[in-house]
Amino acid sequence: VFSQLSLQKMKRSWEEGNVSLRPDFQSQTIRLRAWSDAGNPTMATAVLREMISLSASGVLNRKPGTNEFNLVLSAWLRSDQPDAAEKAESGLKQMMQLSATGQFDCAPNQSSHNIVIKACIKANDDCTARSILKQLKKQKDRDLGSTYKAMIDEYFALGRPARVEETFLEWGSVEDILNLGVHRTRILSWCRAGEPQKAENALQGTLNAYKEGFVQRKPNAAMFKDVIRAWDLSKRIDAAENAERVLRQCSEYDEVDLRLCNAVLWAWTTSPSPSAGLRARDLLNWMKEVSLQRPSFSSYCAVIIALLRSKGSRAEQINDLLFELSARPRSFFRGPSSVVGWERIEAEIRKGGRIFVNEELTRQFEKFRSFKKSD
Repeated sequence: VFSQLSLQKMKRSWEEGNVSLRPDFQSQTIRLRAWSDAGNPTMATAVLREMISLSASGVLNRKPGTNEFNLVLSAWLRSDQPDAAEKAESGLKQMMQLSATGQFDCAPNQSSHNIVIKACIKANDDCTARSILKQLKKQKDRDLGSTYKAMIDEYFALGRPARVEETFLEWGSVEDILNLGVHRTRILSWCRAGEPQKAENALQGTLNAYKEGFVQRKPNAAMFKDVIRAWDLSKRIDAAENAERVLRQCSEYDEVDLRLCNAVLWAWTTSPSPSAGLRARDLLNWMKEVSLQRPSFSSYCAVIIALLRSKGSRAEQINDLLFELSARPRSFFRGPSSVVGWERIEAEIRKGGRIFVNEELTRQFEKFRSFKKSD
């Protein structure tokens, strides 16, 4: 409000003869962009009209063009007004009409169409969005990839994974999708929708595209992490097994980090599989021998808990892990995650009412209890 009042005061001063305050094209564009970024199409339209008037009277050295008209379209996209999509589409048609008369150099470019398509998607008007896309397909030298990407980004922001998938596949039928970021958006959309299997299928599609040379860069750990987390959050019976499969596959493409490994280890602690404890222990060994990822105390805690929850006696395996830990320096057991891990072990022992008959195992547990108390 203060800025607007200041501008009005400056305008009056210029009209009264202060030539130093004469508007120029750059300052007017800054005003227009500010209202566009604020999602205020009414004020953005008013500034554009003022620019048209000032250019007609010779105050501005040139007329508004496509970029300035696009700022008004962007204002409608950012607006929450119920008729925003209709207004944006109307603005697009007006740009075509004005350009056809030769009065303004404002022929809609790719960005113009993309903005209006996104506005239609935001308004849940997929029919109009697809109609505009269909028109673009008929035109030569159009960058359809940027339009498909804009659509995918908007569907993703609105939490519509099925539409993301549909648009991705349609784009892939037209041309190769080289942008790895678009592939990740597709994967992440299914992850956020709680569909780990579809997310993994999408990931597999990206891996195949990379092997065939259709993706610019090698898939990275972040994409695998999205799928692993989706499996972990799904709480399905086979969640841990699937998460581990994705983890091991990740090691073929990128370096796996400790957090990723630990996420799968902790997934095994909630698995109903009778072999969950042994699977967790095997994964711990894989971390040490194959992935070259040094396990943390939290890693050991996850495996111990998985063994405690497994059916049958796992005292021997637990004892082996505690023996490994006994060789670690005391600093290995410090830190917030270590405290939480140890508290979860103790809670598991209390919950199960377990009394270890194995004297060595009991002695080892007491030893680590004393470590915790002394810290």
